Amino acid sequence: MDPLERHNISSNDRQRMIDWMIQVFRVLRVSSENSIFISVALMDRYFSLCINVYDRSSLLLVGLTCLFISSKYEETHGIFMEEIPKNAGHNQFQKCEILEMEIEILRTVDFKI
Repeated sequence: MDPLERHNISSNDRQRMIDWMIQVFRVLRVSSENSIFISVALMDRYFSLCINVYDRSSLLLVGLTCLFISSKYEETHGIFMEEIPKNAGHNQFQKCEILEMEIEILRTVDFKI
């Protein structure tokens, strides 16, 4: 069973999210190609392991947070928190929402990025 089916997220939604993540990395000038791969792998692992059930409306927050985590892990100069909600999230989320999701994701994957 596809782990996204449990979350009411289609494979098309996932593909659009990955395309969007790539665009964000280009806009924010992330230098490492590994960051995008880590972001997608982290997002997929989170959705397969998490207890909470999400829908499409949560996909952007999870994706944004995975971008943020992977840039801190992989990049010499990671994405600044101020850039995430403003430049990537179109002011849809507060910093505290992203930080709370970061904690949730890292705990769910047992801090194994």
